[in-house]
Amino acid sequence: MPRVLIVDDDPAFLELLSNELNYYGYSATKATNGSDAIDIYKEIDFDLVITDFQMPGINGLVVAHEIRQICFSQNRKLVNIILLSSECPDKIKVQMESSNDIDFIAPKLFGLEALKVYIKNSRYS
Repeated sequence: MPRVLIVDDDPAFLELLSNELNYYGYSATKATNGSDAIDIYKEIDFDLVITDFQMPGINGLVVAHEIRQICFSQNRKLVNIILLSSECPDKIKVQMESSNDIDFIAPKLFGLEALKVYIKNSRYS
């Protein structure tokens, strides 16, 4: 069963997405902020990370960068990372500069069916 780490500061959205992923056969672990997500990732390998872009404290880009650094420094498999955002993807791409930390940028107000397509097309599938 593929393991997914979900990071979002909205408890209702986090619960909805977690339940949906569990229903489709994924093992979902939840983190309500970027710091917790990084701490969880240090201890557990995941096949996929889905993180919100805008969160208090550490945003999704920083979460993605820190997780990639953990992968490299601990010689762990490179995890796929999906960034969820209500902002325009082009704005985010500018903020990402030349970073390759994000595999997909998905609109936050997506249908769950659309997210399943993103997940199915990720490298680990």
